[in-house]
Amino acid sequence: MKTLLITAFLSVMCLIGVAQGFRGRVILGLNGSQVDGDQRTGWHRFGLVAGFGAEFPVNPKFSVEPEFLYSAKGSITSDKELDAGMAPFQFAFRYVELPVQFNYYMRKDLRFRLGLIPQYLLSAKADAGTGIGYEDYYDRLNKIDIMGSAGLEYLLSDRFAAGMQYNYSMIPINKGGADFSIIGLRGGMYNNVLSFTIHYILIGPNEDGASE
Repeated sequence: MKTLLITAFLSVMCLIGVAQGFRGRVILGLNGSQVDGDQRTGWHRFGLVAGFGAEFPVNPKFSVEPEFLYSAKGSITSDKELDAGMAPFQFAFRYVELPVQFNYYMRKDLRFRLGLIPQYLLSAKADAGTGIGYEDYYDRLNKIDIMGSAGLEYLLSDRFAAGMQYNYSMIPINKGGADFSIIGLRGGMYNNVLSFTIHYILIGPNEDGASE
């Protein structure tokens, strides 16, 4: 799988090297996440999302954008849930993501995004609040997850854009029948993420770009 990730990454870089009219982007932001199926609710787990992408205009209204991202996500028992007597619990996941986003320009400064996000699990830990700290749960999760995404991005200037995106797992992230004994859970679990990002545009819009 690592070989597949490296191959995909190098393929993206080759496309960037030979393409005409693309716009590179450096991406930095924050995930608010939860794990559907762990009995906790709300996007209370915060984590870094960072990486880069390259936007390839198809026509004045559409473009395709492959990206390469590091993304931290998981879940945590909220203060409200703790006050209600729920036991403290945390999941902490780290992924490498290879999103492919399809952009539609509603206006030259506003675009709607739909995408698929294959991602590879780098680490997974859980803390049941017993005082032991985080335990390794890497082997109890599937290494591959595929998320669907939808969002909006607003162009703040020729060099900066702000985005908001919703991502959700299309397949369970836990292995079939895996027993998460520290919370007594069996069955399907899904990453559920809201991302807020700032994009620095390395190559600004041009006369033939999709944003015109």
